[in-house]
Amino acid sequence: MPSEPLVMRVRALGRWRLLCLVLTIGYFGCALARIGDARYSVAVDGVLYTVVYAASATTCALRAPQARGAAGVWRLLAVGLAMYAFGWAAVSWYLARSAEWPVPSVADVGWLGLYPAAFAAILQLTRRLRVDRSSTRNLLDGAVAG
Repeated sequence: MPSEPLVMRVRALGRWRLLCLVLTIGYFGCALARIGDARYSVAVDGVLYTVVYAASATTCALRAPQARGAAGVWRLLAVGLAMYAFGWAAVSWYLARSAEWPVPSVADVGWLGLYPAAFAAILQLTRRLRVDRSSTRNLLDGAVAG
């Protein structure tokens, strides 16, 4: 019989996964419904997007301790996604008070913070997987060029 703390962790993880699934479906549903609508919505652009990115960062942070050799990769992704969530929260704060925000703003720091963290995570992952140099160049070229 599993110990009680393990059962509680499994139940909590199941609830977390369900919450993340609902948030993801809501995120994509709102994004699809708003195609062609350029107006800002506090509920969708401000709250939902911030919560989705914060939940993604939390998921990566929760995964890090369990990822033996790749914990650094998950931590870097968590930091980058948390910065991106901060960018959404900052722009929401600006737009809740006025019709526009200053450019550049604190939100830009958050949004741009995702990319160095993700790049560092990709580099760390390629080193962990012992990918040869030509494969690493191709991987990074594909990540940049799309």
